Amino acid sequence: MADDPTVSLYSAVVYGTLEDLFFPRSDVLSQTECNRQEAMSFLTDTSGPWCKSRVAICAIIDIDPDRLRQKIVEFLEGTTAFKRPHWKGAGKVKESLAARNVAIAQELWANRRAPTIRRIVPEPENRIAAFEPEPIESIRARSERILDALDARKSAA
Repeated sequence: MADDPTVSLYSAVVYGTLEDLFFPRSDVLSQTECNRQEAMSFLTDTSGPWCKSRVAICAIIDIDPDRLRQKIVEFLEGTTAFKRPHWKGAGKVKESLAARNVAIAQELWANRRAPTIRRIVPEPENRIAAFEPEPIESIRARSERILDALDARKSAA
């Protein structure tokens, strides 16, 4: 099964997702943030399309999707240390960059887990009526009043 190209491909997908979340390769900030958000959804969602994709891919590569999610969540919550093996001895610059990227991923997780504060706005009784444009007659009348006021200022000056 290790020589199966499908397994290799999907293993690379999971590894790439981990890279996108913890060690993004893009220099474009908006792309990096988008990749982080999608990677986090793929790795941690408990329902929805990203969860289904993780379950399907993990079945192909013979990994327990719940255990993968659990390990990622433990790391994001700071209960488990995460080390990238091939970075040993890579130098202080890379290590500091890695630490910063990991901190960003953990902050993103904390923000996702934080309760959201929503402002409650009463719904209008008729939502369609709330978005109807102003009648043309009232717009014309208002325009006439504004023009009359401007004419009065000009004649007074």
